[in-house]
Amino acid sequence: MSDTLTDVEIKGLSAPASLADGHAYQDLGPFFAPIVSDLPDIWAEAQLSSIPDMEARYKYSLSTLVGSAGLESLDNFVICPTASNSIDIVGALLATRRMRVALVEPTFDNLALLLKRRGVDVVPLNETLLHTAAEAGCLDELLKVMRFDALFLVKPNNPTGRVIGKSAFKEIISFCVENAIVLVIDNSFRLHCREPYDDYADLLHSGVSFIAFEDTGKVFPTLDMKASLLAYSADNKQIIETIYRELFLCVSNFSLAVLTKFIDVTQKVGISETIWRIVDQHRDILRRALANSLLRIPSESLRSTLSVEWIDCSGLGRCDRDVCKMLEAKGLVILPGRMFFWHSARLKENQHNVRVSLMRPHQTFLSGVRVLQDIATRSYADERVVALG
Repeated sequence: MSDTLTDVEIKGLSAPASLADGHAYQDLGPFFAPIVSDLPDIWAEAQLSSIPDMEARYKYSLSTLVGSAGLESLDNFVICPTASNSIDIVGALLATRRMRVALVEPTFDNLALLLKRRGVDVVPLNETLLHTAAEAGCLDELLKVMRFDALFLVKPNNPTGRVIGKSAFKEIISFCVENAIVLVIDNSFRLHCREPYDDYADLLHSGVSFIAFEDTGKVFPTLDMKASLLAYSADNKQIIETIYRELFLCVSNFSLAVLTKFIDVTQKVGISETIWRIVDQHRDILRRALANSLLRIPSESLRSTLSVEWIDCSGLGRCDRDVCKMLEAKGLVILPGRMFFWHSARLKENQHNVRVSLMRPHQTFLSGVRVLQDIATRSYADERVVALG
């Protein structure tokens, strides 16, 4: 089997059906289709706009869509081509300052891989324990026994879909302020959160040292044309902008112009109609297909609104990799769950989940669900008995 989640995703690019990567490949839909027809005009607009003006317009549209006056007011930002570029810059900053970082687990493994590639010392932070402590207001008991300089959160978290609520987020900010911890936030799936709040306003008001990045690639069907806004507090400005300029001059004005159109249409029509409707429809189809089967949704993900689904496959009597092999033999690629446990993948209790993407063209998604349903049905009960010996 492949060594990283991205390796599996790459394999899925050439598979008959893939529900592996979490990128937004859903059908364009009637609201976004006119943007494609207007591409020549958008090109001309991008050509005539200065790069700083286009960046400011993009940030204004994004902050309006997410309802963040804090982000709108923030002057300290750069825009990267992808969220992975933003993570790499964070890793370079942490390495330069010789900071040890606590990273939530489970989460997508490339966060840990990119940080470690930069030479950062990364320690795991259990997602459930973090949520429980933050909600109960007792973070000191959980975190002070750990030794770290930066706290890296993913909200909502991929793959579980768990969301850090506003009050819990303020508890985390307070802990970081009191203990001089740099707070790093991956907001890549932000637009799938159904109970948003202005986290940037909370960050700025608190005075905490922070770095946060956004991503359009998990939301808009732009054939992987995307941008990642990287925002930060004033104390991180010089080093981030120095690293950024070593890597990039800027992001394509054309890309930003196209993405701004997608954001503006979403703001005008409503994210519920343009994005959430597809996520909800596909989640409902998937869950109905798996109802009363050997696959189930774990309790922590029952309320997930993420554009991916976290599934417990232990009922099949097989580990995640075996399930993925069974599916791959039938032409379907999904992600094994163990690699989301980037620190503890070898533990058997972390080898009984798989992750399925919901953002696919409708017919492709239905084909994948049929394959998944086939191996999940009771007709495999006898095979399960054999597997268990």
